[in-house]
Amino acid sequence: MHNQTNKGDTAFLTYSKVHQHGQTEFTFHPSQELPEVPITTPFTFAFQENNVMLAEDKNRWWNPLGGHVENNETWIETLKREALEEAGVIISNIVIIGYILAKNSSHPKYPKLSQLPITYSKIDTIVTDWTPLETHQRQLCNYQECVALLSERDDEHQMLRIFEYVHKVRSHESME
Repeated sequence: MHNQTNKGDTAFLTYSKVHQHGQTEFTFHPSQELPEVPITTPFTFAFQENNVMLAEDKNRWWNPLGGHVENNETWIETLKREALEEAGVIISNIVIIGYILAKNSSHPKYPKLSQLPITYSKIDTIVTDWTPLETHQRQLCNYQECVALLSERDDEHQMLRIFEYVHKVRSHESME
């Protein structure tokens, strides 16, 4: 089940995931500010010029870099830690592009309402002797390669559409 929402000329899907504890609904909201809602999992599309680093997770989904906020950690600290752990990259210049609002029906690990900030960032360093810990592999890919990898996800193309939006906004900002 999904609803399509138009934000300007970019459409975003509300993706619903059924799990053993019920159902969670994920809806992307373009915004430069985050709402006053608990943050569980921030993500960043980490760029090196026009290429983006993606990581393949334990479920074999390609993702932007990010993960769960740990105790006493800010969401920015989480992004930096997760980028290093998941893909061996050091990032900076983190820019908020929006957030995914997660409405959780009954999963005991997460609040009823939470957010997943979506950002883009700059890759300062790619660690050459990186060893995958939480992911299977990393890939620095161009736009078309990212589209192909994100198309493989089983999320009704939600992350693909978010990536396309990030790419469009970032391209527009770099022209200014």
